[in-house]
Amino acid sequence: MGRAMQGRMAAAVRSLMLLIPTVWVGGAMAGVVPLEMPDAHGADRIDDPGQARLILRVREGVEIKVVAGLAELIGPMRANGVRARGVVEGIGVGDVRPVFDMSTIGNPSLASEIGLDRYFILEPSVPMLRDDASYPLTDSLRELVEFAAFDIRSRSHWTDIGPFSHELIDDPMFEEQWALRNTGQAGGVPGADIAAYSAWMLIDQVEPVTVAVLDAGVSASHPELAGQLVEGRNFSDGGPDDWEHGFYDHGTRVAGVVCALQNNGEGITGVAPRSKVMSVRVLNDFNLAFPSDAAPGVVWAVDHGAAILNMSFGWDKNVLGGVEVLGDAVRYAHESGSLLVASAGNSSSFDVRYPAAFPEVMAVGATNNRDEIWANSTRGPEISVVAPGEQILLLRWDPFTPTALFQIDNGTSFAAPHVAGAAALLWGAFPDLTNVQVREILEASAVDLGPPGFDPTFGHGRVDLLRALLSIEPGGEYAQPTCFGDYEGDGDIDLNDLLIFLSRFADGVLNADVAPPYGVLDFFDVVEFLALFGEGCGIGEAGM
Repeated sequence: MGRAMQGRMAAAVRSLMLLIPTVWVGGAMAGVVPLEMPDAHGADRIDDPGQARLILRVREGVEIKVVAGLAELIGPMRANGVRARGVVEGIGVGDVRPVFDMSTIGNPSLASEIGLDRYFILEPSVPMLRDDASYPLTDSLRELVEFAAFDIRSRSHWTDIGPFSHELIDDPMFEEQWALRNTGQAGGVPGADIAAYSAWMLIDQVEPVTVAVLDAGVSASHPELAGQLVEGRNFSDGGPDDWEHGFYDHGTRVAGVVCALQNNGEGITGVAPRSKVMSVRVLNDFNLAFPSDAAPGVVWAVDHGAAILNMSFGWDKNVLGGVEVLGDAVRYAHESGSLLVASAGNSSSFDVRYPAAFPEVMAVGATNNRDEIWANSTRGPEISVVAPGEQILLLRWDPFTPTALFQIDNGTSFAAPHVAGAAALLWGAFPDLTNVQVREILEASAVDLGPPGFDPTFGHGRVDLLRALLSIEPGGEYAQPTCFGDYEGDGDIDLNDLLIFLSRFADGVLNADVAPPYGVLDFFDVVEFLALFGEGCGIGEAGM
């Protein structure tokens, strides 16, 4: 075992030892419970007390220092020549440090505008456990502090749910990837997929796009990821360069959905196999993290070239104070031009988790191979789109079974990277698009499921990569679409759209190829567009 792996294993053991007191249920073996993956309801439980530290966002010009074990805050000079002062009470402070390293941040002016430079972590001098994020501000502190809450090292809502069976596969398995090409295999409905196979046939020039996978690390040893990873960073247990996972491969599974090698003679293929993955480790192997540690991971990924960020985890904002910091990091990423994608959650009885619930993030629910909502997929008004997430064929990699390369798993954890991969392929084909435009295209071209139009179960619908590509104007120009087939972008498919279609059909233009077999303009394209013309926007299959 190498030194890096030994370090990861040691860090994992320390994390387990810290967790055991919070889940002890009696008996010598009770402490091993966290090693088991949570079920659909257990994954959402975040009320176990955990390690805590205080997060402050101070007002502009406020200084903070530790004096005799207490955090003392000093405000800027008032008009009367006196500075406001305050002391953080009720917690002995061993150290104060900024959440974000402003000396390395890529866009200091934007970071300062958002207030990232005013977030501080107050580490307690004596370890403390909490299950409540609230921290009451005294009158003397209100003039100095905008936000104060305990950040709790807690189990994130790691959005995958077994079965955890796996099998060694030597032969190519693309035909089993119903999410990319559903031909009715395993009882599915043909076409209930993201249409990746058809999209690949339409494009041949794709710029590589970097997708940051914020997770528990990604393995650089899996053969399906050979040459697909760029340098990452670790913000969890271990050193900053220790961005590979330890013994749990959740991040590797997510990464494979995005960019597993194509046509390499084995295994599966990713949605965007020409893209690159950047592993940003923000969770440890036991799914424990401070949300305030995930926040600098978001900023680092953006500053180091990630166009798309996939976050297949989540927390409840009402319980965890560090989510406030994460929200400002998400805003920094969005305003810097990156697209953010996150899994919505794995329980239909809970709200959409954060970061998925932030308005800057595409919250992704999960469907099955019949275009039905997966039973455990979280619903809510924040849902942007849905994508395949049930019985998904994935990569597998851990140091204990190095020959087990693939497995099947369920969860919105794996719906999200289908969307991130679709965005990477779309953006790679049309690199002049903005992050806002990529999101608009994916939402407007999605296949409407459930009630006509937007709904909190399916959002705008199931992502369809082919429809997304075909909705872009010839030459790469983009006008915000309202639904697939609305070439004018005026909210309906009318006579003008029909005339535009017929003109493009006669000229052999790509986005007149609206029906299979793709790659050729024929009678079926005319029939399909006439059907869209008859339905209009917001009705049936064509509605968005």
